[in-house]
Amino acid sequence: MMSGNAPITAAALLRTPSFGRTSLADFVRSVERYLVDCTLTPSTQERGSPEPNAAIIAAPVAHTDHNESERLSDESSSATSLASLLATLDRASATPSARWNLASEGFRSLLATSADVLGTATLADALRPELLRLAGRMGLETTLRSVGLHEAMLGTASLPALVARRLQDTLDGFTEKERAVVHARLVQSPVATLGEAGLRLDVSRERVRQIQVKIERKIEAALGAELRVISLTLQERLDPIVAEAELNQQIDRVIPAVSTAVATLFRIALVRAMRLTLDDGLYANDQAERLIREIKRRARELADDVGLVPEQQLIESLPDEQWRRVWPRLRRRSALHTIHGSLSLRDSAKARAKAALLSIGHPATREEIGTVCGYGAKQVGAYLANVTSVVKADRDRWGLRDWVDDEYDGIVGEIIQRIDEDGGITTTERLLTELPAKFNVSPQSVRAYMQTSRFEIRNGSIRLANPTSIRLRDLDDVIDGRDEDGAPFWTFAVESRHYRGYSVVGVPPEFAKALGCEPESGVDVGIENLPNCRALSLHWRLASTTGASLGYLAEPLRLLGLQSGDRARVAIAARRSVRLSPEHGTAPLRQEADATLARMLRRRRAI
Repeated sequence: MMSGNAPITAAALLRTPSFGRTSLADFVRSVERYLVDCTLTPSTQERGSPEPNAAIIAAPVAHTDHNESERLSDESSSATSLASLLATLDRASATPSARWNLASEGFRSLLATSADVLGTATLADALRPELLRLAGRMGLETTLRSVGLHEAMLGTASLPALVARRLQDTLDGFTEKERAVVHARLVQSPVATLGEAGLRLDVSRERVRQIQVKIERKIEAALGAELRVISLTLQERLDPIVAEAELNQQIDRVIPAVSTAVATLFRIALVRAMRLTLDDGLYANDQAERLIREIKRRARELADDVGLVPEQQLIESLPDEQWRRVWPRLRRRSALHTIHGSLSLRDSAKARAKAALLSIGHPATREEIGTVCGYGAKQVGAYLANVTSVVKADRDRWGLRDWVDDEYDGIVGEIIQRIDEDGGITTTERLLTELPAKFNVSPQSVRAYMQTSRFEIRNGSIRLANPTSIRLRDLDDVIDGRDEDGAPFWTFAVESRHYRGYSVVGVPPEFAKALGCEPESGVDVGIENLPNCRALSLHWRLASTTGASLGYLAEPLRLLGLQSGDRARVAIAARRSVRLSPEHGTAPLRQEADATLARMLRRRRAI
C-alpha cells in the first residue's frame, strides 16, 4: 500500500482477521512516518515516490525535533494564500502522496483557522459527530479531547494570521506620507476630511484622495480571498442583527495580536465584507435590513389613530423563530417606541395618554391616567379629547370606545339623546333618575341644564326649545349702564385665569345679540380702541348655565394694565365692535343698584 496507489479504508483493515485497535494504531503511526519521510527525505525519490512540492508540509510533526518544526513552519509560510494553495493542489492533483501531503497542510491550516475563527477548543471538537463516535468506540476520544488546537497548531498560520501578516507587511512598505493618510482617513475615529488631512500633510485635498485610492488598492490585495472565507464563517456565528459591542467582541477573538492600525483595518474590512450596516448601536445584515423595511411598512398599516401598533401581530408576521428571538433588536432598528407597554410609531403626548389608559386596562379618571403617563389631569383630558378611539365613559372616566357601551356626551348631550330616543319628548323623571345613576352626575346638575334656554319644560315633560321662540329681556334690563356717548356697557371682574386663556362667562344673551351673535353660534368682535389686538371671541350656547362667553382677553387686559381683582368695561361701539377699558369711579355695587333703580323708574313711567 505504501508504494502503490490503491485506496484502502480503516473499515477494510478492521475486517482483516486479527487486525484490531492496537494494530490500527501501529498502522497509522507507520503511515505517518512514511508520509513524513516522503516529504522530508530525498530517499523518497529513490523509492520511486513522486517528488513532493516544496510548499507542501505533512500534518504530523510530533516526531520531529524543535529545529525541524521551525523549518516546517518556515516552509509553510510559502503557502500564504488560498489562491497559492489551490494552485499547488491543481499542480499536484496527479500524485496521490502529494495530494495527501497538501491535504495535510490544508488540514492543519483548517484546524488553526477553526480555532481562531470558530473558537474550536480541542481536536475532538473539530471532528464530525460520526467520526467522534467512532473514536469513542476505539478508545481515542479522551486523547482527542486532550489535544488543544491552539497548542497543537502552534506555528501553523490560520487564515486570520495570514491576512494580518500581509496587512502588516503592506503597511510596513508604505511611505511616511502614505502611513499618515492611512491613519487620518482609515484608522482614526472620527475620520479626518480630505481637507483636514491635506492641511496636516501640506498637500492638496486631491493629492490626499489619490494617495488614499492607491493605498486602498494595496490593502484590498493584502486582504485577499481569505477575507471572504473569514467573514462568511464569522457571520454564520452571528445573529442577523447584532449589537455593536457584541460584534466587536467576536471580531477581536478572530483578529490576532497585531498593531492598532492592522486591527482597525481588519475590523473595518470584515464589517464591510459581511455587508453590515450600523444604526443606533446595532449592526444588521442585508436580510435583516429587508425585514426591517417590511416591519416598518407593516407597522404603518396596523397603527391606530395615535400611532399605537399591536406588537403581537408584528411578531407573528416574522418569518421564523430565529427572527422572533431577535425581535427586541428588530424593534429598536425599526425605530418603534415602547410606551407604557404599547408599541408606537412615534412618542407623542396623545400616544402616551392612550398607552397609559391601555396599561390600566379599564375606564379611568384623568388623574389615574396622568399618574401613569406623567401629565396633569387637564393635559390628559385635552389629549384624549382629540383621540377618536377614546371616549368618556362617564363624567370623570375615559375609556376605549370598544370598552364603553354608551359614550358619555355631557349632560346636555345625554338629555338630547333621550329626547330623540323617545320621539322628541321625554320625561324629566327619566332624566333625573337615569343620568345620575349611569354617568355619575348630580341630579342638581341635570336639573340646572334642563332649565336652560335649550329646552322647554311643561307638565313634567321636556323637549328641545325652538331657538326662534326664545324670549329675551330688554337690553337695558341686563347692562350695567351707558357711557358718556350713550353706548351700553357691561362690566366683569378680572381674574388671573383670564390671563391663562380662560374666557369670561356670564355675558348676558341680550348683550351678545346686540353685538350680532345669534343663539348656538359664535362671532369675532373687534376692539375699537385696541385695533392691533386680536379680535375677541363671543359664543352664545343655549344650553350654557352661565350665559354667553367672551374669549381671547389676555392680551388686551395686559395692554390696559389691568390686574386680577380689577374690573373691566365692555361697551358696544357698533355691531361686532366694542371698546374695552378699565372700570373706574362709582363702586360696582352702588353703580349696579343705581342702574337697577333707573330701570325701575323707566318701567313705571312707561306703565
